[in-house]
Amino acid sequence: MTAVQWDMSDQSIVHKADEPRVQDPFVSSPFQKPKPHEKTRFDVFVVAEPMDKGPLLKKGNVSTNLPGWANWDIICDTGTTGGGFNPAPSPLMYFSA
Repeated sequence: MTAVQWDMSDQSIVHKADEPRVQDPFVSSPFQKPKPHEKTRFDVFVVAEPMDKGPLLKKGNVSTNLPGWANWDIICDTGTTGGGFNPAPSPLMYFSA
């Protein structure tokens, strides 16, 4: 299988992060591979940071304790009727997707 690659610019609303953000109050447990017929359990962390370009514009870093999975930075905002500038999907849109 060939890896999918594309160029990401500073204007992108989603891009692969080099490292996960620090999770101060949370401690992630190491991932344990489940036995056959057991549920897979893993942690997903989101760190949201306000951005200075809009009142509701946020950058979130999403990471997991699954080995071999990338960390992602995503930008989210609220539509203009909610007080945002609408340059990126809302948090609920990401969740729904």
